[in-house]
Amino acid sequence: MDMDADAVSRIIGTHKRFTSPFEDCSAYYIADENTEITAGLEELYFDKLRYAANNAEALLTEAFSDELYNFYGVNKAKVNSPTEMLAGLVFESFVLVPKRKTVECCVSNPKFMFGHFIELIWDCDWNLQSVWIN
Repeated sequence: MDMDADAVSRIIGTHKRFTSPFEDCSAYYIADENTEITAGLEELYFDKLRYAANNAEALLTEAFSDELYNFYGVNKAKVNSPTEMLAGLVFESFVLVPKRKTVECCVSNPKFMFGHFIELIWDCDWNLQSVWIN
């Protein structure tokens, strides 16, 4: 279920680490085809998004490793170091998956990772579960 763009926007505002929900509202959603999306589930989603917006730098820093910079899909002519790459990463999607009790996000930057992304998965207590680059 796609989340309301206005509600998402009230949480993330003009945060440099998040894409606008008005550009791609389908990037902000709850992934659960078998469960009715309740008000409580929506509130959980918004709580997780609030936390991510308030802690984006720490979440990305924890998940990032210099090896990601060496991925073939990173245009080194556009980004000069792992530090610069980390500084430019943006949440392009933010998904709550209730069935798995995870928050799953794709981060990227089309300026230096065009067509590629890093998938980050946290459990609902913000313990990093997986980092995968494609």
